[in-house]
Amino acid sequence: RAVESLAESLSSLQPDATAYTEFAQGRSTYDAYIASLRAQLTRQGGGWVTVAPRDTCQQGNDSESAAISHLSRLNAEVWAAKAGCVGYETGGAQYQAGMIRGFDPAAILTLGLPYNMPAHSLQRSQYVNGLTELTPDIRQALFDSTAEIVKTHYRADNGGSTESIVPWHPYNFHAGNFFDPSSGYSPQDETNAELLKAGCCPMPVWVFSAKFSMEALTDWTRRQI
Repeated sequence: RAVESLAESLSSLQPDATAYTEFAQGRSTYDAYIASLRAQLTRQGGGWVTVAPRDTCQQGNDSESAAISHLSRLNAEVWAAKAGCVGYETGGAQYQAGMIRGFDPAAILTLGLPYNMPAHSLQRSQYVNGLTELTPDIRQALFDSTAEIVKTHYRADNGGSTESIVPWHPYNFHAGNFFDPSSGYSPQDETNAELLKAGCCPMPVWVFSAKFSMEALTDWTRRQI
């Protein structure tokens, strides 16, 4: 009853459109969104990304966040945005647990795509959103399909869009620090390149650990750039 009441209340509110809204819908460019984001961060002195419900509900309720992703997204679009939030975290185990419980992962994905800020989905390098290593051809097909779902969600009513960059911004992490200098092999580097090929905006993430030197971090940074 409380969830129904909150959903009704949030559904009656109109979130503010932002530069991200324009970019996501294909009516402006990615560069224009980034310029606006930088200006916002300067004005605010920084920014934050909400991890509710992906983390907050998962940790206490066995990854049951998929069922309230829509409600949480509405909350982020209206109230988190007013408080300087610049991103909404979704995906990861939310897809796994949702699928086990009979949810459609594509529906979970689209329910978590905000109107006025990017969705940052957790992705585990070569494992993507599962626990099994995927081959490059399977990963590329998955990334291409995901890009198409996201584009359709945001730009179905804008057939004349010329923006080729897809408004999909997954964190790419976990096994991402591994790099073999003799062969140049790095699962994170490979999956970043595959996501870029699909038109997406991957966000490489360094896993901080005393096992990795500052020189390794410097080299990783150069590779991502």
